[in-house]
Amino acid sequence: IDTNNNTIFVIGAVDISVYPGGPVRIQKRDTTTGTLFSGFDGDGVVDINNSGQCTSSCFINDVTDIVFDGGYIYLAGSDAHWAGTFWNSRWYIQKRDSATGALVTSFDGDGVVISDSNIAQSSPEQISELAVDSTAIYAVGYDVAADGDRRWRIESFDKATGTPIPGFGSNGRL
Repeated sequence: IDTNNNTIFVIGAVDISVYPGGPVRIQKRDTTTGTLFSGFDGDGVVDINNSGQCTSSCFINDVTDIVFDGGYIYLAGSDAHWAGTFWNSRWYIQKRDSATGALVTSFDGDGVVISDSNIAQSSPEQISELAVDSTAIYAVGYDVAADGDRRWRIESFDKATGTPIPGFGSNGRL
């Protein structure tokens, strides 16, 4: 959940048997009345599904954080990607227009950054929090090594383009 002036953005997973538009949903609501903003994707709700981010070999697991920054919102979560013989979890960050809900395609070419640590097959990876400053997006979370050790992971991306910031750790990753 994040707020800006009279707006509240709410994110969460939904039951796809009830909401077939996607497993993840964003709502934009008025903080005074609670009503949905109809200009946000036409009905105040964006259903995030596999189109544009995943193919039939991928699905979105969840969404864990949302950050409002100027005219944009950034969402963080994880997906599951079929890697030939096993499912592999990856981080994703989406950049969306806060007025319309549309993906901002100048951000990594399609509005979505996918980051995979590749430390172990079938490794769970999860973004816990996002933060934004004047030039960068910071993501913190974890992945799990083959020995079961849960390891912190911190990454930094240019907030305009979605590219890793090379001076931050090793190519944007600590």
